[in-house]
Order: sequence, then C-alpha cells, then structure tokens
Amino acid sequence: MNRSSGILLPVSALPGPCGIGDLGKDARDFIDFLAAAGQRYWQILPLNPPDGAHSPYLSASTFAGSTDLLSPQARLGPHARGQAPARGRRGARHRLGRRPHACGL
Repeated sequence: MNRSSGILLPVSALPGPCGIGDLGKDARDFIDFLAAAGQRYWQILPLNPPDGAHSPYLSASTFAGSTDLLSPQARLGPHARGQAPARGRRGARHRLGRRPHACGL
C-alpha cells in the first residue's frame, strides 16, 4: 500500500472576494499548490446550504450545494470580463436571470 497525504480545509476558508472562499480561481490555485507540494488529497467539509445557525451539518437538504460557494466571477460569465451584459427580448439589460451572489456581485 502506497502512503499519501493531504489536508483538511473548508472551501470557505480560502481567500475570496466576498469574505469567504468559493470554488473559483482561488480553489483551483490551491489544488495546484497541493499538487506541487506533493499532497494527494483535499478533504473538505459539507458543501450543502447551512441552516439558520450557519451549520452545514443541519441543512434542510443533503443534496443541494450552497450558492455562497459559487464563484461570483464564474457566475457572471462574460460580464466579469468587461463585456456588455445580455439584452432581453425588450432590450432591457439583465443578468441572465441569476439571483445576486451573497456579497452583492
């Protein structure tokens, strides 16, 4: 049996634009760092939406993922890269029907 090692770090403990980490660029950079350091595993805590006391262990759903862990830049798509927002059927600007991220992005 080969030995291997890793780290336990919640996704929310990573740096992020809204005060908590997300599954965006910083998470990918962390994975690259782990690989360069010879680590094989990244153990994370539950990713489901937390309850009213902010505990992921008492969530109303065991199958849903927390939208707070989605990267705002990835959710905005081309808008984050400086392109014009999409136009609706009536010409109004919109954000593709997505609800705002928890930090307002």
